Amino acid sequence: MKKRIILFVLLLSLMTAGVFSLQNTIGYASESSGRKIVTIVFDDSFSMANENRYSNANYAIQAFIALLNEEDELHLIYMSDAARQLAAQPGNFDPSAIAKDIDLTNPQSGADQVRNNPWQGAGTPFGAVQMGYNELVSHEDTDPSTQYYLIVLSDGGFMDDATNQITIDTGTVQGQFESFYGTLMPNQTHMNTYYLAIGAEAVALTDRPDLNFHAQTASDGQSMIHAIGALADTISGRYRLDASEISVYDTLVSFTSELPLKSVSFLSQGREAAVSSVTGPNGENYEIRRNVTLAPDGYNADPSLFGNAIVTDAGGANMPAGTYQVQFTAGVDPASLNVMIEPAVECRLAVQYNGETVSAEKLAEIPEGETVTITAQAVESGTDTVVDSSFLEEGTANTLVYEVDGNEIVRSDTGELPITLQLGEGSISGQIQMPGFLPKTADERFTTKSKVVYRVESDAADVSVRQNELDSCEEIRFYLTADGVKMSADEAKNYPLSTPVLTGAKVEYEWYQDEDSGEWIFKPKGETDSTGTLTVYVENEELEASGQAIIDVIPRIHYQIIQIGGQDAHAAQTSLGQMEPIKFKITADAEALDRAAIDALKTKPALAVKMTDSSFFIWKTGEKRNGISGRWYIEDDGTCVYQPKGLSWFYGTGEVALTLSEEASCTAVFTIEERSFLYWIPIGFVLFSLFLFWCIIGWIRQPKFNNQIMEIVVYTKFGSAIQESPRIKVMKRRIGLIPYRACRMRVGDLVFIAAPGRKIVLDKDCVRGRVVYSGKVRFMGRSAGNMKRLIRMMEPAKRDVRMVRGMELYVAPDKNAQALTGYRITG
Repeated sequence: MKKRIILFVLLLSLMTAGVFSLQNTIGYASESSGRKIVTIVFDDSFSMANENRYSNANYAIQAFIALLNEEDELHLIYMSDAARQLAAQPGNFDPSAIAKDIDLTNPQSGADQVRNNPWQGAGTPFGAVQMGYNELVSHEDTDPSTQYYLIVLSDGGFMDDATNQITIDTGTVQGQFESFYGTLMPNQTHMNTYYLAIGAEAVALTDRPDLNFHAQTASDGQSMIHAIGALADTISGRYRLDASEISVYDTLVSFTSELPLKSVSFLSQGREAAVSSVTGPNGENYEIRRNVTLAPDGYNADPSLFGNAIVTDAGGANMPAGTYQVQFTAGVDPASLNVMIEPAVECRLAVQYNGETVSAEKLAEIPEGETVTITAQAVESGTDTVVDSSFLEEGTANTLVYEVDGNEIVRSDTGELPITLQLGEGSISGQIQMPGFLPKTADERFTTKSKVVYRVESDAADVSVRQNELDSCEEIRFYLTADGVKMSADEAKNYPLSTPVLTGAKVEYEWYQDEDSGEWIFKPKGETDSTGTLTVYVENEELEASGQAIIDVIPRIHYQIIQIGGQDAHAAQTSLGQMEPIKFKITADAEALDRAAIDALKTKPALAVKMTDSSFFIWKTGEKRNGISGRWYIEDDGTCVYQPKGLSWFYGTGEVALTLSEEASCTAVFTIEERSFLYWIPIGFVLFSLFLFWCIIGWIRQPKFNNQIMEIVVYTKFGSAIQESPRIKVMKRRIGLIPYRACRMRVGDLVFIAAPGRKIVLDKDCVRGRVVYSGKVRFMGRSAGNMKRLIRMMEPAKRDVRMVRGMELYVAPDKNAQALTGYRITG
């Protein structure tokens, strides 16, 4: 009975290992529970009849099926089937024809399928192990949380496939099992291999947990109990409660858990006792998820070989720590009851970087050489609640390992591991090992890249500028690069550059960021008294990036203006055009400039000519600015030329000064020689004759009055009557003193001007405050009232009034005057 229970516990442990897979977390991320793919190679040889091993194993596998999840996979390979295939087809290790797929969506049907499988007893071929391996590796599940298990149960030696004799030595079997570790499954994990040697005839192998190979032996009842219990404790995801931890009162069973739970499993054997209800610490009622009836296989009539396998949980939620009450439908035998709990505990990894907890994505962004601290804690599944370490089993180990490219770099058993990231494919794994439980593990894989090198760069090269021409210096553009790649404008706006630090010279400058390109622009301006190397240093402290540009500040250009020839020029007063041209050349740092270079100068050359000591005939006139005239021009080769021309009434010495702002100047001296007095007599006679002739023509062409008669009428108001007092004025022909100027005559307050065509023009400037009106109007015999209306109707003359014969002109005095004077030209 004990052996049967222990074998059942073994298979139950194998089933539960990973059925409710651990949640792996890093930072704030976690992975959901993965499924389990299991292949069992089952020894169904005739030797398994000893001590009723086959029936007990068959019964335990039924319970194994009952407690698997629907998403898991289970495949059974009976050694007798493998033996027959290898006998018929030597070397054919393809398991597809003999592997039995168990339907886990209907666990009762799966249990019945195993129970009713016929026992054939055809030997223990070593090829069956290879078939089990081939069956497992044929799956292509790439989910990293999926776990692959190969389980081999046998009570004897392995037979050679060709001879069907037990001749396979222990070393060969050991090597075969260990070699399985070298095969990576599709999800890049290693398979887990378990081997249980039952009885003295079984091959005893060496346990290699470092290769995921676990081997145990059992020679008698007590050692079998110890071996199976140890194996169960090693691989089980649930904790098998000791009898001392369970209280049984007929149909009521109670137990206490210091940890929150994911699920509880029950195996009740030997009695028709099923679970009817499960009550939690706070009165919660939990649903029975599965209740599978277990029965003997028909080859053993042991009446105690039946029972029920039950699973209960909170539908995905955690069940709280505390005492649980389980009600069965019938009385329960404590010796035939197994209670297994799955703690709702997971291993959570946290990565601390620069004092902050970062996610897995951020971890991949941290470059090599940076230091991070990894911690592993036991937390309640799906929450951030840390499990009190006092509730964990005594002897719980907390291990952290850092690997790069598959090589272990450093490990810690304290639950905290500071590491310096190295270049390559990195892996951080944590394991919390509680005695009696499958290790709670968490891992994270990431790629550590080289540290990004940030720099401040500039495209400026060989920049030089004159100390007085900083405004003409080209813009120097600075920008950030990451591993040599220029940042985009949007990225650059997040990392501003510092104010430039200048060394070597003191200059004024502009410093701003271009919105379109994100580049920072340095633009010097003005002038500086310094020369030499100007270093412009900028940085971004956040990225630890810096850069600089060099500007060569060279001395200002030394301009000179040099007179070509260097001799004084001279010419007579009347022949300045025959004077030798006065020539200059402009040099910049002793190099002559051509016309194009002179035109490009910011400051243009300016010419000034003056007489410094001049005379006019016998009169001394001293300095005179406008004594002579001449032509000024620049030839293509840059020669600046001044050529006097014409004649000059003055004689003496003068200067031609060419200046270039305050930078350079040059003055040339010239001499104008005096002509004798007799030379000017014929010239003066000719000029006087021409003037006299001009005056005579002017007098002839001068407009004159032509004996015109002007009738002057004065209208005087006496009460309501108006009296007219006319008189005659004759405009006689005469000659004005000024040639070409029309004759003028003043009459009263007005000035009349002779005009061509015997017309007379009134000079409006001499009206002297009076208003002039014109029109053909006779006032004689008009009433005073009509006279006033007439005056109101008249419009002021806005220009010289041109008068002809028969036209009348009236001058209105101020408003208080008693008379209105009129002029009428009649002749």
